Amino acid sequence: LVCHEVGHTLGLRHNFKSSVINTIDQLQDTTRTLDVGVAGSIMDYTPVNLAREGEHQGEYWQKGPGAYDLWAIEYAYTPIDAATPEDELPELSKIASRCADPLLSYGTDEDARGYDSSGIDPTVTQFDLGNDPILWSETRMDLASELWSKMDAYLDKPGQRYPRYRSLFSQGMGEYFMSSLILSKYIGGIYHRRDHVGDPGGRVPFEPVAAVT
Repeated sequence: LVCHEVGHTLGLRHNFKSSVINTIDQLQDTTRTLDVGVAGSIMDYTPVNLAREGEHQGEYWQKGPGAYDLWAIEYAYTPIDAATPEDELPELSKIASRCADPLLSYGTDEDARGYDSSGIDPTVTQFDLGNDPILWSETRMDLASELWSKMDAYLDKPGQRYPRYRSLFSQGMGEYFMSSLILSKYIGGIYHRRDHVGDPGGRVPFEPVAAVT
């Protein structure tokens, strides 16, 4: 949290697309996440990286700046020996040209725009993880079902208060609700990228989400 807010003081914006840098399996691979992070940016809103029952548990949280953060700081703060601002452009363009690197994925507030049709890119979403938001949503629904299946074992005891049942049930419903909102962005969705013409590995700016995903 502190790192996130310090990022804002340095000029970094939210990056709600940085969560796509890992596959669902890679999220639980500590060799991978210790190298590149659970997400590509500390400026994302990432949920706890919780494995399902019986699966290997990796790191729970992002622990520091990701590749995107370091890249953005490089662009903003690298000292450039130039007589005029215009003379800085070649070096800045060289740094910016790396935006097709998968570890540098970026989408900010106006790209996310909540969970309605104004946020067209399903990979620019708050509180998701992994490069397959559909699979991620399925795992969260599984966790909710796992929670509900265990409630009686912990709470069906003399003197236990029913509001505790309601609290846990509501927590599971929250996971279902968030997951369904993430899934809804695939209907009529469009992937959006900020590549420049001529960038190495440059991609088209807009790509419709395939009907079969």
